[in-house]
Amino acid sequence: MAWNIPFKTQLRQFWIKCLQQQLRDHKNGTPFQMVGPDRTRIVEWINRTWNALPAATIIQGFRRTKLLYDDLDVPEDEQAEYSDDESVIIVIPRLTDMALMTNIVADEATFE
Repeated sequence: MAWNIPFKTQLRQFWIKCLQQQLRDHKNGTPFQMVGPDRTRIVEWINRTWNALPAATIIQGFRRTKLLYDDLDVPEDEQAEYSDDESVIIVIPRLTDMALMTNIVADEATFE
């Protein structure tokens, strides 16, 4: 779907911001205990992310599946490059220093 990459990227951004806040709040000398977001927060992230997607992106995604039978004229999206590499680069060294990050690497297909 046309909206899958921007949707996942934005959700990942919310998670990274949550993790960054936990790292900022962590007091050195105490064990770091990462806390996952609760269901309410996850639902909020999903709602905010879905509502931020342009309708044209969603329609175009369904048009490509041939599920729409009408002839709506939907212009191609002018999507920006969706990348969260910069924010991940900020978090990884801190997690590595705290021995919470391993050298395990997975490709993008693992998460799709």
